[in-house]
Amino acid sequence: MGALSDLSQEFIDYPHNFLTITIVDVIPLNGDTSNKNEDTSFKVQVANNGPLHVDQLSLLVEGLNGTEVKSNGAAATFADSFVYTNSDIERIPAHQKNNPVTTVGYFHFRASKEFASAHNLVRVSVEDWTTDWTHLQVDHTRKDELAQGTYRAIVAPE
Repeated sequence: MGALSDLSQEFIDYPHNFLTITIVDVIPLNGDTSNKNEDTSFKVQVANNGPLHVDQLSLLVEGLNGTEVKSNGAAATFADSFVYTNSDIERIPAHQKNNPVTTVGYFHFRASKEFASAHNLVRVSVEDWTTDWTHLQVDHTRKDELAQGTYRAIVAPE
């Protein structure tokens, strides 16, 4: 593989190597229990530990094991999945592992089945994203004393 193929693969792998997606602010929740058919709200946080800004992030939100999900907003309806694209997660800055970006509005899920043990109900993954080289070009360019040239000569008397 050549350098361009390697670079292309790095872009493909970037989200699962450097982004952490977390479902947060789940309401209502009694311990780790959600009631069947209960409208439960949640938000999503995304943190970026990598060297690129993540721009125009869109998320795929999926209901699992018979769970339906819906986006925020009055016109939203429950479905198996939806894609979320909004300006509240327009940029996830590089190197911000401890400063995640959180969606502004609440999403919703509704589990249609009962389970005696914990089951996966909602999955959020990266649907699409873009980046640019600005962070690498500006923040990763700095003084380098090893990059130098010197001039050497004999100095004769006058």
